[in-house]
Amino acid sequence: MLKILEVKIQIDFKSNERSTKPLNMIMNELLLSYVDIDYRDMISSQIIKPYTQSIVFSKEENLYIWKIASLDTQATENILYVFRDKLSEEIFLKQYDIVLRVQAKNYIHSTTYRQLVEKYFTTDCRCRKIDLEFVTPTIFYSNDEYAVLPQLTNLLENLICIWNLFAGENVLQEQNLSLNLAKQIYVIDYDFNIKPIVDEDNKVPALTGIYSLGLRHNIMAKKIICMLAEFAQYCGIGKKTDLGWGNVKSTIFRNNKI
Repeated sequence: MLKILEVKIQIDFKSNERSTKPLNMIMNELLLSYVDIDYRDMISSQIIKPYTQSIVFSKEENLYIWKIASLDTQATENILYVFRDKLSEEIFLKQYDIVLRVQAKNYIHSTTYRQLVEKYFTTDCRCRKIDLEFVTPTIFYSNDEYAVLPQLTNLLENLICIWNLFAGENVLQEQNLSLNLAKQIYVIDYDFNIKPIVDEDNKVPALTGIYSLGLRHNIMAKKIICMLAEFAQYCGIGKKTDLGWGNVKSTIFRNNKI
């Protein structure tokens, strides 16, 4: 099961001296404090976590929007359901001198791997373009080093790896799939903002912005790519999506419509 919980929060930073720890990491600490210790210990050893989370400030609503996504049924039950039920309207984080006031908490997206497969494989896919918006700083890693810009093959390989880890019987089994899919995509445009963030005490490049991708005429490739683009909104892209990096918003254009 794939699910996204959206929590709208007013944050009051009591101290003039803010914590050196990024807000997204503070929120991850808070989230895990609600999780059963046995389950928390189990996922702590996993390189790819069964959940993602991110927090951004909305100028339009004058609130912080915190999104938490689960990538399998266990994470849905042990993280999202528990957290939503237990989250109180006001929380004081004494260590950071922060007060959180919850304004709303709602599930905004929900599906399953089987439903995503059926959505894209049992209907005519007329997708011609995909916009990937990297909402929070996104860290790319390629050939054992940090990469400034996303490479299509690596981006697809990242999504396929996460999909196959959690999709059960719906795995994508074709060999060299990321390479074959990358041949069916071309870059239309991009508008990136690149700046360094601290990862494990090192400054590394991270980007936000929009990546516009066009699709060629291979029908099967279109179906898989569009499915993975929708999946990206749950799993994120790049490194450490559980800590708030790599949150993605996908827009799929079908002919002249979204």
